[in-house]
Amino acid sequence: MSNDENNITQNEIYNNGWAGIFLSYSEHTSISNCNIMSNGQLFGDEGIYVTESNYSTIYKNNISQNGGGGIILDKNCFVSSIYENKINENSGNGVQLRASDGLIAYNLI
Repeated sequence: MSNDENNITQNEIYNNGWAGIFLSYSEHTSISNCNIMSNGQLFGDEGIYVTESNYSTIYKNNISQNGGGGIILDKNCFVSSIYENKINENSGNGVQLRASDGLIAYNLI
């Protein structure tokens, strides 16, 4: 997904070969109240993968059993917030920041 001010909410996202949600070159995007599970089994991808996207908010999601990590903020993801998520049983890290910054709070990992 590439754009500004997107809202991804109340979705069931599961059994995809790659990442459950891949967000690229987007600003002010919100991902909330989604069940994201069993994605990336073929290639070890994450539940949520975000790159080159500022001001992203990821909250109140259930993220589990993905082939890679739960959430990865790759390069240039600044002023992002990750809070109140349940992140468990993923093959990689629960939350990983790579050359990014933001608030990570009140998650169950």
